[in-house]
Amino acid sequence: MATNYSDSLRNPQISGLSSENIQNEIPVLVNGLLSDDKDQLEQITQKLLQITLHECPQSTYMLFLNPLIVLLLTGSSESSTSALVALTTLVRRSDNIRDGLVKIGFIEAARQSLIDENTLNYTQSNILEIIQSLLFQQVNANEMIGLVSILSQLSEEKSEEKKKIAQKAKMILNLLSGFGITDSSSSNNIQLEKINEELKIQIEEQKRNNNELQRKDQEKQKQIIELQKKNEEFKKKDEEKSKKIIELQRKDEDNQRKIADLERQLADSKSKPIINNQIVSQPKSEEIPISISVPSGGYTKKEGEFTYTSTKYKDQTFPIDQQIKNGKYRCEFKINKLEDYQYFGVMKSGPSVPFDGQPSYSPHNKNSMFFRHGGEVKQNGIQLKGNQPMKSGDIIALEVNMDIVPRTVRLFINGVLQPVYASGIPDSIQFYFHFSQKENSVTVLSLKRLSSPTDATVIGANEVQWE
Repeated sequence: MATNYSDSLRNPQISGLSSENIQNEIPVLVNGLLSDDKDQLEQITQKLLQITLHECPQSTYMLFLNPLIVLLLTGSSESSTSALVALTTLVRRSDNIRDGLVKIGFIEAARQSLIDENTLNYTQSNILEIIQSLLFQQVNANEMIGLVSILSQLSEEKSEEKKKIAQKAKMILNLLSGFGITDSSSSNNIQLEKINEELKIQIEEQKRNNNELQRKDQEKQKQIIELQKKNEEFKKKDEEKSKKIIELQRKDEDNQRKIADLERQLADSKSKPIINNQIVSQPKSEEIPISISVPSGGYTKKEGEFTYTSTKYKDQTFPIDQQIKNGKYRCEFKINKLEDYQYFGVMKSGPSVPFDGQPSYSPHNKNSMFFRHGGEVKQNGIQLKGNQPMKSGDIIALEVNMDIVPRTVRLFINGVLQPVYASGIPDSIQFYFHFSQKENSVTVLSLKRLSSPTDATVIGANEVQWE
Protein backbone atom coordinates (compact mmCIF):
# COMPACT_ATOMS: atom_id res chain seq x y z
CA MET A 1 0.00 0.00 0.00
CA ALA A 2 1.47 3.39 -0.99
CA THR A 3 2.13 5.92 1.74
CA ASN A 4 0.62 9.38 1.34
CA TYR A 5 3.19 12.07 2.13
CA SER A 6 1.15 15.13 1.14
CA ASP A 7 0.16 16.20 4.68
CA SER A 8 3.71 16.14 6.06
CA LEU A 9 5.02 18.04 3.05
CA ARG A 10 2.47 20.85 3.36
CA ASN A 11 3.65 21.64 6.89
CA PRO A 12 7.09 20.12 7.41
CA GLN A 13 8.36 20.25 10.97
CA ILE A 14 11.98 19.48 10.11
CA SER A 15 13.37 21.72 12.86
CA GLY A 16 11.68 19.56 15.46
CA LEU A 17 13.06 16.22 14.18
CA SER A 18 16.02 14.60 15.86
CA SER A 19 18.71 12.85 13.86
CA GLU A 20 17.30 9.50 14.99
CA ASN A 21 13.77 10.39 13.79
CA ILE A 22 15.09 11.56 10.42
CA GLN A 23 17.04 8.32 9.96
CA ASN A 24 13.93 6.31 10.77
CA GLU A 25 11.97 8.23 8.14
CA ILE A 26 14.59 8.06 5.39
CA PRO A 27 14.03 4.34 4.42
CA VAL A 28 10.32 4.95 3.87
CA LEU A 29 11.04 8.03 1.75
CA VAL A 30 13.71 6.23 -0.27
CA ASN A 31 11.34 3.36 -0.98
CA GLY A 32 8.75 5.88 -2.18
CA LEU A 33 11.23 7.15 -4.77
CA LEU A 34 10.62 3.91 -6.67
CA SER A 35 6.93 4.78 -7.09
CA ASP A 36 5.47 5.43 -10.55
CA ASP A 37 3.20 8.09 -9.03
CA LYS A 38 4.46 11.46 -10.30
CA ASP A 39 2.84 13.51 -7.51
CA GLN A 40 4.19 11.22 -4.79
CA LEU A 41 7.65 11.32 -6.36
CA GLU A 42 7.69 15.13 -6.32
CA GLN A 43 6.50 15.21 -2.69
CA ILE A 44 9.22 12.78 -1.53
CA THR A 45 12.04 14.57 -3.35
CA GLN A 46 10.86 17.88 -1.86
CA LYS A 47 10.88 16.44 1.64
CA LEU A 48 14.35 14.93 1.19
CA LEU A 49 15.42 18.34 -0.05
CA GLN A 50 13.99 20.02 3.06
CA ILE A 51 15.71 17.53 5.40
CA THR A 52 19.09 18.11 3.77
CA LEU A 53 18.81 21.90 3.61
CA HIS A 54 18.13 21.86 7.34
CA GLU A 55 21.74 20.79 7.75
CA CYS A 56 21.05 17.26 8.86
CA PRO A 57 24.03 15.04 9.77
CA GLN A 58 26.22 13.76 6.93
CA SER A 59 25.32 10.18 7.78
CA THR A 60 21.66 11.03 7.10
CA TYR A 61 21.82 12.80 3.73
CA MET A 62 24.26 10.23 2.41
CA LEU A 63 21.44 7.67 2.79
CA PHE A 64 19.32 9.19 0.03
CA LEU A 65 21.82 10.87 -2.30
CA ASN A 66 22.55 7.52 -3.98
CA PRO A 67 18.82 6.74 -4.64
CA LEU A 68 18.44 10.21 -6.18
CA ILE A 69 21.45 9.51 -8.41
CA VAL A 70 19.94 6.14 -9.41
CA LEU A 71 16.69 7.92 -10.36
CA LEU A 72 18.64 10.50 -12.36
CA LEU A 73 20.56 7.81 -14.28
CA THR A 74 17.92 5.08 -14.75
CA GLY A 75 14.49 6.55 -14.02
CA SER A 76 11.71 7.54 -16.36
CA SER A 77 11.67 11.04 -17.84
CA GLU A 78 9.52 12.35 -14.95
CA SER A 79 11.58 10.54 -12.28
CA SER A 80 14.91 11.66 -13.76
CA THR A 81 13.69 15.26 -14.01
CA SER A 82 12.47 15.24 -10.37
CA ALA A 83 15.87 13.93 -9.25
CA LEU A 84 17.58 16.60 -11.40
CA VAL A 85 15.58 19.41 -9.74
CA ALA A 86 16.34 18.11 -6.24
CA LEU A 87 20.06 17.51 -6.88
CA THR A 88 20.52 20.87 -8.65
CA THR A 89 18.99 22.71 -5.69
CA LEU A 90 21.16 20.77 -3.23
CA VAL A 91 24.32 21.43 -5.26
CA ARG A 92 23.61 25.18 -5.33
CA ARG A 93 22.88 25.46 -1.61
CA SER A 94 25.03 22.93 0.25
CA ASP A 95 28.82 22.54 0.30
CA ASN A 96 28.37 19.19 2.05
CA ILE A 97 26.18 17.86 -0.76
CA ARG A 98 28.65 18.94 -3.46
CA ASP A 99 31.50 17.20 -1.63
CA GLY A 100 29.25 14.21 -0.91
CA LEU A 101 28.37 13.73 -4.57
CA VAL A 102 32.03 13.56 -5.49
CA LYS A 103 32.88 11.23 -2.61
CA ILE A 104 30.19 8.65 -3.39
CA GLY A 105 31.34 8.34 -7.00
CA PHE A 106 28.81 10.42 -8.90
CA ILE A 107 31.41 11.59 -11.45
CA GLU A 108 32.40 8.03 -12.38
CA ALA A 109 28.77 6.88 -12.47
CA ALA A 110 28.01 9.83 -14.76
CA ARG A 111 30.94 8.93 -17.03
CA GLN A 112 29.82 5.29 -17.33
CA SER A 113 26.28 6.38 -18.18
CA LEU A 114 27.47 8.91 -20.79
CA ILE A 115 29.66 6.24 -22.43
CA ASP A 116 26.81 3.70 -22.57
CA GLU A 117 25.16 3.85 -26.02
CA ASN A 118 21.85 2.70 -24.54
CA THR A 119 21.56 5.73 -22.23
CA LEU A 120 18.53 7.81 -23.19
CA ASN A 121 18.90 11.41 -24.39
CA TYR A 122 17.03 12.96 -21.45
CA THR A 123 19.27 11.06 -19.02
CA GLN A 124 22.44 12.33 -20.72
CA SER A 125 21.05 15.88 -20.74
CA ASN A 126 20.19 15.74 -17.01
CA ILE A 127 23.65 14.31 -16.14
CA LEU A 128 25.34 17.19 -17.97
CA GLU A 129 23.13 19.68 -16.07
CA ILE A 130 24.40 18.35 -12.73
CA ILE A 131 28.04 18.37 -13.88
CA GLN A 132 27.67 21.95 -15.08
CA SER A 133 26.11 22.98 -11.73
CA LEU A 134 29.03 21.38 -9.84
CA LEU A 135 31.54 23.35 -11.90
CA PHE A 136 29.60 26.60 -11.43
CA GLN A 137 29.74 25.97 -7.66
CA GLN A 138 33.55 25.70 -7.74
CA VAL A 139 33.89 21.94 -7.25
CA ASN A 140 37.51 20.87 -7.85
CA ALA A 141 37.74 20.63 -11.64
CA ASN A 142 40.44 17.96 -11.39
CA GLU A 143 37.68 15.58 -10.27
CA MET A 144 36.23 15.92 -13.82
CA ILE A 145 39.34 14.78 -15.72
CA GLY A 146 37.81 11.42 -16.61
CA LEU A 147 34.90 13.14 -18.38
CA VAL A 148 36.95 15.03 -20.96
CA SER A 149 37.10 12.21 -23.51
CA ILE A 150 33.38 11.41 -23.57
CA LEU A 151 32.51 15.12 -23.45
CA SER A 152 34.64 15.63 -26.56
CA GLN A 153 32.73 12.84 -28.34
CA LEU A 154 29.34 14.25 -27.33
CA SER A 155 30.30 17.76 -28.42
CA GLU A 156 30.83 16.44 -31.96
CA GLU A 157 27.31 15.01 -32.29
CA LYS A 158 25.55 16.39 -35.40
CA SER A 159 22.06 14.90 -35.15
CA GLU A 160 19.14 17.19 -34.30
CA GLU A 161 18.07 15.08 -31.32
CA LYS A 162 21.58 15.34 -29.82
CA LYS A 163 21.90 19.07 -30.49
CA LYS A 164 21.24 20.23 -26.91
CA ILE A 165 23.49 17.49 -25.51
CA ALA A 166 26.32 18.62 -27.80
CA GLN A 167 25.87 22.24 -26.70
CA LYS A 168 26.01 21.32 -23.00
CA ALA A 169 29.08 19.12 -23.57
CA LYS A 170 30.88 22.00 -25.34
CA MET A 171 30.03 24.40 -22.48
CA ILE A 172 31.43 21.98 -19.88
CA LEU A 173 34.60 21.45 -21.96
CA ASN A 174 35.06 25.23 -22.10
CA LEU A 175 34.68 25.44 -18.32
CA LEU A 176 37.22 22.63 -17.81
CA SER A 177 39.59 24.26 -20.27
CA GLY A 178 39.43 27.40 -18.16
CA PHE A 179 40.71 25.35 -15.25
CA GLY A 180 43.57 23.98 -17.39
CA ILE A 181 42.06 20.54 -17.94
CA THR A 182 42.20 19.09 -21.46
CA ASP A 183 42.17 15.64 -23.06
CA SER A 184 45.94 15.72 -23.70
CA SER A 185 47.05 15.77 -20.07
CA SER A 186 48.84 12.41 -19.49
CA SER A 187 49.28 13.16 -15.81
CA ASN A 188 45.58 13.67 -15.61
CA ASN A 189 45.00 10.19 -17.08
CA ILE A 190 47.16 8.63 -14.37
CA GLN A 191 45.27 10.56 -11.74
CA LEU A 192 42.01 9.52 -13.38
CA GLU A 193 42.90 5.83 -13.06
CA LYS A 194 43.56 6.27 -9.36
CA ILE A 195 40.29 8.11 -8.95
CA ASN A 196 38.44 5.39 -10.86
CA GLU A 197 39.81 2.70 -8.55
CA GLU A 198 38.76 4.68 -5.50
CA LEU A 199 35.33 5.31 -6.99
CA LYS A 200 34.84 1.60 -7.73
CA ILE A 201 35.55 0.81 -4.08
CA GLN A 202 33.10 3.51 -2.98
CA ILE A 203 30.42 2.27 -5.39
CA GLU A 204 30.71 -1.27 -4.04
CA GLU A 205 30.36 0.08 -0.52
CA GLN A 206 27.30 2.06 -1.55
CA LYS A 207 25.76 -1.03 -3.12
CA ARG A 208 26.17 -2.89 0.17
CA ASN A 209 24.63 0.05 2.02
CA ASN A 210 21.72 0.14 -0.42
CA ASN A 211 21.06 -3.57 0.04
CA GLU A 212 20.99 -3.09 3.80
CA LEU A 213 18.61 -0.15 3.41
CA GLN A 214 16.30 -2.20 1.21
CA ARG A 215 16.25 -5.01 3.77
CA LYS A 216 15.36 -2.58 6.56
CA ASP A 217 12.77 -0.93 4.37
CA GLN A 218 11.06 -4.27 3.72
CA GLU A 219 10.85 -4.81 7.47
CA LYS A 220 9.36 -1.34 7.86
CA GLN A 221 6.79 -2.07 5.15
CA LYS A 222 5.70 -5.21 7.00
CA GLN A 223 5.26 -3.17 10.18
CA ILE A 224 3.27 -0.52 8.30
CA ILE A 225 0.93 -3.13 6.82
CA GLU A 226 0.36 -4.64 10.26
CA LEU A 227 -0.40 -1.21 11.75
CA GLN A 228 -2.81 -0.46 8.91
CA LYS A 229 -4.70 -3.69 9.61
CA LYS A 230 -5.00 -2.79 13.29
CA ASN A 231 -6.14 0.72 12.37
CA GLU A 232 -8.91 -0.69 10.16
CA GLU A 233 -10.07 -2.87 13.05
CA PHE A 234 -10.15 0.15 15.37
CA LYS A 235 -12.14 2.13 12.78
CA LYS A 236 -14.69 -0.66 12.47
CA LYS A 237 -15.12 -0.84 16.25
CA ASP A 238 -15.41 2.96 16.44
CA GLU A 239 -18.15 2.98 13.78
CA GLU A 240 -20.08 0.34 15.73
CA LYS A 241 -19.78 2.44 18.89
CA SER A 242 -20.97 5.54 17.02
CA LYS A 243 -24.05 3.66 15.78
CA LYS A 244 -24.86 2.55 19.32
CA ILE A 245 -24.44 6.11 20.63
CA ILE A 246 -26.79 7.49 17.95
CA GLU A 247 -29.37 4.83 18.83
CA LEU A 248 -29.08 5.65 22.54
CA GLN A 249 -29.46 9.37 21.78
CA ARG A 250 -32.60 8.66 19.76
CA LYS A 251 -34.06 6.60 22.60
CA ASP A 252 -33.13 9.35 25.07
CA GLU A 253 -34.96 11.95 22.96
CA ASP A 254 -38.02 9.70 22.85
CA ASN A 255 -37.86 9.31 26.62
CA GLN A 256 -37.51 13.07 27.09
CA ARG A 257 -40.63 13.66 25.01
CA LYS A 258 -42.53 11.06 27.01
CA ILE A 259 -41.38 12.65 30.28
CA ALA A 260 -42.49 16.09 29.07
CA ASP A 261 -45.94 14.70 28.16
CA LEU A 262 -46.25 12.98 31.54
CA GLU A 263 -45.21 16.15 33.37
CA ARG A 264 -47.85 18.12 31.48
CA GLN A 265 -50.49 15.52 32.30
CA LEU A 266 -49.43 15.58 35.95
CA ALA A 267 -49.62 19.37 36.04
CA ASP A 268 -53.12 19.28 34.54
CA SER A 269 -54.31 16.67 37.06
CA LYS A 270 -53.32 18.67 40.14
CA SER A 271 -55.17 21.75 41.31
CA LYS A 272 -52.13 23.56 42.70
CA PRO A 273 -48.83 22.03 41.69
CA ILE A 274 -45.63 23.81 42.76
CA ILE A 275 -43.22 24.12 39.79
CA ASN A 276 -39.90 25.96 40.03
CA ASN A 277 -41.12 28.39 42.72
CA GLN A 278 -44.32 29.04 40.73
CA ILE A 279 -47.70 28.19 42.28
CA VAL A 280 -50.24 27.31 39.56
CA SER A 281 -53.91 26.48 39.92
CA GLN A 282 -56.26 25.77 37.02
CA PRO A 283 -59.46 27.87 36.92
CA LYS A 284 -62.73 26.67 35.47
CA SER A 285 -62.84 27.07 31.71
CA GLU A 286 -65.16 27.04 28.70
CA GLU A 287 -63.89 25.47 25.44
CA ILE A 288 -64.13 27.83 22.43
CA PRO A 289 -64.31 26.32 18.90
CA ILE A 290 -61.15 26.99 16.88
CA SER A 291 -61.04 28.18 13.28
CA ILE A 292 -58.10 29.46 11.23
CA SER A 293 -58.62 31.11 7.84
CA VAL A 294 -55.42 31.47 5.81
CA PRO A 295 -54.51 31.06 2.12
CA SER A 296 -53.24 27.67 0.93
CA GLY A 297 -49.66 27.01 -0.12
CA GLY A 298 -46.37 26.84 1.76
CA TYR A 299 -47.64 24.40 4.40
CA THR A 300 -49.59 21.21 5.02
CA LYS A 301 -52.48 20.73 7.47
CA LYS A 302 -53.22 17.44 9.19
CA GLU A 303 -56.74 16.16 8.62
CA GLY A 304 -58.96 16.58 11.69
CA GLU A 305 -56.39 18.68 13.58
CA PHE A 306 -55.07 22.19 13.60
CA THR A 307 -51.56 20.90 12.90
CA TYR A 308 -49.59 22.98 10.40
CA THR A 309 -46.18 22.04 8.94
CA SER A 310 -44.11 24.41 6.81
CA THR A 311 -42.97 23.11 3.40
CA LYS A 312 -41.06 26.23 2.34
CA TYR A 313 -38.65 28.83 3.67
CA LYS A 314 -41.09 31.76 3.85
CA ASP A 315 -42.89 33.94 6.40
CA GLN A 316 -46.27 32.41 7.37
CA THR A 317 -48.55 33.89 10.04
CA PHE A 318 -51.58 31.91 11.33
CA PRO A 319 -54.10 34.05 13.33
CA ILE A 320 -56.96 32.29 15.15
CA ASP A 321 -60.21 33.76 13.84
CA GLN A 322 -61.77 34.34 17.30
CA GLN A 323 -61.55 38.08 18.19
CA ILE A 324 -61.23 38.68 21.94
CA LYS A 325 -62.48 41.94 23.48
CA ASN A 326 -63.20 41.09 27.13
CA GLY A 327 -62.71 38.30 29.64
CA LYS A 328 -59.82 35.94 30.29
CA TYR A 329 -58.70 33.56 27.56
CA ARG A 330 -56.02 30.87 27.28
CA CYS A 331 -54.72 29.50 23.96
CA GLU A 332 -52.50 26.41 23.98
CA PHE A 333 -50.09 25.28 21.24
CA LYS A 334 -47.71 22.35 20.86
CA ILE A 335 -44.34 22.69 19.12
CA ASN A 336 -44.08 19.50 17.06
CA LYS A 337 -40.78 20.53 15.47
CA LEU A 338 -38.70 23.66 15.91
CA GLU A 339 -36.01 24.25 13.31
CA ASP A 340 -35.73 28.02 13.92
CA TYR A 341 -37.82 31.21 14.07
CA GLN A 342 -41.13 30.32 15.76
CA TYR A 343 -43.26 33.05 17.38
CA PHE A 344 -46.41 32.87 19.52
CA GLY A 345 -48.28 36.10 20.30
CA VAL A 346 -51.29 38.38 19.97
CA MET A 347 -52.11 40.93 17.29
CA LYS A 348 -54.59 43.76 16.98
CA SER A 349 -57.86 42.34 15.62
CA GLY A 350 -58.26 42.47 11.89
CA PRO A 351 -56.22 40.41 11.52
CA SER A 352 -53.60 43.19 11.38
CA VAL A 353 -50.71 40.99 10.20
CA PRO A 354 -51.25 39.30 6.79
CA PHE A 355 -50.50 35.61 6.20
CA ASP A 356 -47.17 36.38 4.48
CA GLY A 357 -46.30 39.21 6.88
CA GLN A 358 -43.41 39.26 9.37
CA PRO A 359 -44.57 40.40 12.86
CA SER A 360 -41.07 41.64 13.65
CA TYR A 361 -40.93 44.11 10.72
CA SER A 362 -42.61 47.45 10.12
CA PRO A 363 -45.48 48.16 9.77
CA HIS A 364 -46.70 44.92 11.38
CA ASN A 365 -44.52 45.24 14.50
CA LYS A 366 -46.76 48.11 15.71
CA ASN A 367 -49.85 45.90 15.53
CA SER A 368 -48.49 42.76 17.20
CA MET A 369 -46.29 41.33 19.93
CA PHE A 370 -44.76 37.86 20.26
CA PHE A 371 -42.86 35.49 22.49
CA ARG A 372 -39.83 34.36 20.47
CA HIS A 373 -38.44 30.81 20.48
CA GLY A 374 -35.14 31.98 22.00
CA GLY A 375 -36.79 33.32 25.19
CA GLU A 376 -37.26 36.95 24.06
CA VAL A 377 -40.43 39.09 24.19
CA LYS A 378 -40.71 41.70 21.42
CA GLN A 379 -43.11 44.50 20.41
CA ASN A 380 -42.51 47.37 18.00
CA GLY A 381 -38.73 46.93 18.12
CA ILE A 382 -38.57 46.74 21.94
CA GLN A 383 -37.14 43.43 23.15
CA LEU A 384 -36.56 41.87 26.59
CA LYS A 385 -34.88 38.55 27.34
CA GLY A 386 -35.40 36.28 30.31
CA ASN A 387 -37.87 33.56 29.40
CA GLN A 388 -37.01 29.89 28.96
CA PRO A 389 -36.02 29.01 25.36
CA MET A 390 -38.57 26.90 23.51
CA LYS A 391 -37.86 23.48 21.98
CA SER A 392 -39.57 20.68 20.09
CA GLY A 393 -42.23 18.96 22.20
CA ASP A 394 -42.97 22.01 24.41
CA ILE A 395 -46.56 23.00 25.27
CA ILE A 396 -46.92 26.78 24.82
CA ALA A 397 -49.85 28.60 26.49
CA LEU A 398 -50.72 32.31 26.09
CA GLU A 399 -53.18 33.77 28.59
CA VAL A 400 -54.74 37.23 28.19
CA ASN A 401 -56.70 39.24 30.75
CA MET A 402 -58.86 41.83 29.00
CA ASP A 403 -60.67 42.91 32.20
CA ILE A 404 -57.77 44.64 33.93
CA VAL A 405 -55.90 47.87 33.23
CA PRO A 406 -53.48 47.57 31.66
CA ARG A 407 -54.53 44.45 29.74
CA THR A 408 -51.86 41.69 29.85
CA VAL A 409 -50.68 38.58 28.05
CA ARG A 410 -48.59 35.97 29.92
CA LEU A 411 -46.58 32.97 28.69
CA PHE A 412 -46.58 29.43 30.16
CA ILE A 413 -44.13 26.76 28.90
CA ASN A 414 -45.10 23.22 29.92
CA GLY A 415 -47.30 24.72 32.66
CA VAL A 416 -44.54 26.97 34.04
CA LEU A 417 -45.22 30.73 34.14
CA GLN A 418 -42.42 32.71 32.49
CA PRO A 419 -41.13 35.96 34.06
CA VAL A 420 -41.34 38.31 31.03
CA TYR A 421 -44.84 39.28 29.83
CA ALA A 422 -46.51 42.09 27.83
CA SER A 423 -48.90 44.76 29.10
CA GLY A 424 -51.09 47.43 27.52
CA ILE A 425 -52.31 45.16 24.72
CA PRO A 426 -55.12 46.49 22.43
CA ASP A 427 -58.80 46.30 23.43
CA SER A 428 -59.47 43.66 20.74
CA ILE A 429 -56.91 40.97 19.91
CA GLN A 430 -56.38 37.65 18.13
CA PHE A 431 -53.99 34.87 19.12
CA TYR A 432 -51.53 33.75 16.41
CA PHE A 433 -48.40 31.74 15.71
CA HIS A 434 -45.72 32.35 13.06
CA PHE A 435 -42.93 30.35 11.43
CA SER A 436 -40.56 30.95 8.50
CA GLN A 437 -38.37 27.82 8.35
CA LYS A 438 -39.06 24.67 6.35
CA GLU A 439 -40.28 21.65 8.43
CA ASN A 440 -41.34 23.81 11.41
CA SER A 441 -44.57 22.32 12.79
CA VAL A 442 -47.15 23.64 15.31
CA THR A 443 -50.49 22.31 16.58
CA VAL A 444 -53.18 24.58 18.06
CA LEU A 445 -54.48 22.45 20.95
CA SER A 446 -57.25 24.58 22.47
CA LEU A 447 -58.81 28.00 23.02
CA LYS A 448 -60.59 28.44 26.37
CA ARG A 449 -62.47 31.19 28.17
CA LEU A 450 -61.45 31.19 31.85
CA SER A 451 -63.58 32.02 34.85
CA SER A 452 -60.53 33.61 36.48
CA PRO A 453 -56.85 34.10 35.67
CA THR A 454 -54.55 31.16 36.30
CA ASP A 455 -53.20 31.51 39.83
CA ALA A 456 -49.45 31.67 39.27
CA THR A 457 -46.54 33.70 40.58
CA VAL A 458 -42.96 34.02 39.41
CA ILE A 459 -39.86 35.62 40.89
CA GLY A 460 -38.27 38.48 38.92
CA ALA A 461 -41.24 39.32 36.69
CA ASN A 462 -40.64 41.94 33.98
CA GLU A 463 -42.84 43.49 31.30
CA VAL A 464 -42.75 44.83 27.76
CA GLN A 465 -45.25 47.67 27.34
CA TRP A 466 -47.23 47.86 24.09
CA GLU A 467 -46.45 51.04 22.21
